[in-house]
Amino acid sequence: MTAPNQLGTRRRSALRGLVAAAAISSTGDGLAAVAFPLVAIGLTHDARLIAAVAAASRLPWLVCSLPAGALVDRCSARRVVAVTEGARTVLLLLTAWAVASHAASVPLLCLVAFAVGTCETAFSAAVQSTVPALVAEQDLERANGRMYAAQMGGELFLGPALGGLAFAIGPSVPFVGDGLSFAVCGAVLLATLPRWRVDLIALERRSATLGADMLEGLRWFLSHRLIRLLAVVVGSLAFFQAMVNGVAVVYAAHVLHLSKAGFGLFIAVGSVGNVLGASVASRVKGRWGTGQLLAVAGVLAAVSYLVEGATSTTAVAVTVCAVESLVVLVGNVANLSLRQRIVPAQLRGRVSNLFRAVVYGAVPLGALFGGVVTEAAGVRAALVLAGAAQLAVLGLTARALLREVAVYEPARPAVALAVAA
Repeated sequence: MTAPNQLGTRRRSALRGLVAAAAISSTGDGLAAVAFPLVAIGLTHDARLIAAVAAASRLPWLVCSLPAGALVDRCSARRVVAVTEGARTVLLLLTAWAVASHAASVPLLCLVAFAVGTCETAFSAAVQSTVPALVAEQDLERANGRMYAAQMGGELFLGPALGGLAFAIGPSVPFVGDGLSFAVCGAVLLATLPRWRVDLIALERRSATLGADMLEGLRWFLSHRLIRLLAVVVGSLAFFQAMVNGVAVVYAAHVLHLSKAGFGLFIAVGSVGNVLGASVASRVKGRWGTGQLLAVAGVLAAVSYLVEGATSTTAVAVTVCAVESLVVLVGNVANLSLRQRIVPAQLRGRVSNLFRAVVYGAVPLGALFGGVVTEAAGVRAALVLAGAAQLAVLGLTARALLREVAVYEPARPAVALAVAA
């Protein structure tokens, strides 16, 4: 038997490994997040094709999430990490070669983004399923906040800031950096992830077929009223956010008139709110309920889209982007922690991926729709439409959301919400 203090030390070490790996991998993702659209805009001026590259990375959540989640619930997280991080390393390094040799094309970028996103469906399920086993229930917000801070700090702040500069050195450089980050991330996780937790769950799942596991997860997801409602609300918010993010490079180039390096810095500075939001999420969650946080975050994000659509001033655009990223991150931490408490441990991989299938499945649709609206009416129209539609959705769903969340959370101080009035 493992002594309690040794078990606690293993858990703390594993959590530190998760946070470190998230920071490393996400910084690489930030490099590629800048490089993909910049390579795309150099190949075509069609906003629909540029948005298609952004959409391709999230499309796997529509088709691969359930089988990937079922595999995670049956397999060792260490095995999942080894396969996914190894595959993503090879894919990104090959992409770097294609860009450097001028063999890249929009279809190739879409294919690579889709393949990397497919690996992400399994990797993310393994990580999110592991966190609740490493911390006490009351510490979930703090642990998830640390994970989000590491991820957002790398993916949306440090990575994009370096990505624009790396792209100026050479278009293939950001892809090399992302590929190497996956290799280092996998090495860190393989060195720190505990065997004891994931192997026990894998043994429990071996008696069922993969198809039966998938059906079990789908039935649980569809039968749970709050999980369904959260998926609809958060999925809608993700759709409207993707309308904005999918054409961000067009907005930066044609409205704000930023250079390529300036585009990377714009994303980085605007995303400072993600890091701040992850840092304060546990404290904010102590005062507000999950439903309240999601409603307020949605309203503030919608207002930020409207302001972006109305301004040509970079400072104003960056400020509202930072506010939007802050409130969205706080809502994400609260939403994830609530789901981790509700979903049984043996179903976390499948239900987590099904939830993210709804949310991330909305992202490519939103990005494509944003591209269509931009091509037809301009990028300002896409931003204004996203903000107005999001306010309408929140007005229709906020009351039911607050009521359902209250069943699972202790009563919170009354908060006057115009959307729930």
